[in-house]
Amino acid sequence: MELSASIYNDAMIKVFNSIGVYHEDGKLMAWIKRIVVNTCIDHVRKKVPPDTKELKENTNEDVPIENDVFEKMSNAEIKRIISQLPETPALVFNLYVYEEYNHNEIAASLKIPAGSSRYYLSEARRLLKELVTKNFHAFNKA
Repeated sequence: MELSASIYNDAMIKVFNSIGVYHEDGKLMAWIKRIVVNTCIDHVRKKVPPDTKELKENTNEDVPIENDVFEKMSNAEIKRIISQLPETPALVFNLYVYEEYNHNEIAASLKIPAGSSRYYLSEARRLLKELVTKNFHAFNKA
């Protein structure tokens, strides 16, 4: 089974096992989303060594990218490119961009220094720029 499917399966099992504690005073989908996000964080937390030293922020983000790249790419293509990121940078990117966590919240969730969270976000952005540019040029040649 693919890793993401396995994590999602674990999250759904947690949802079904915990449905008895859900109170109808909140939104069901938000409650389920929180369980899925926390399950993903738990999975990565198991893989990231707890004694991770604070990583220096990568400031080499000078990968050129054309202005109209994102206008010509579908959402599915962008998601496919994000899925190519290494696991920890991808998780930090998703928590920061989509879940709107700040670096202190990400650091606390993953039990890493906040500087490491900033590094992983910077690394994700750098890799995404490279992947988007490469995929965009391949798309235009086809």
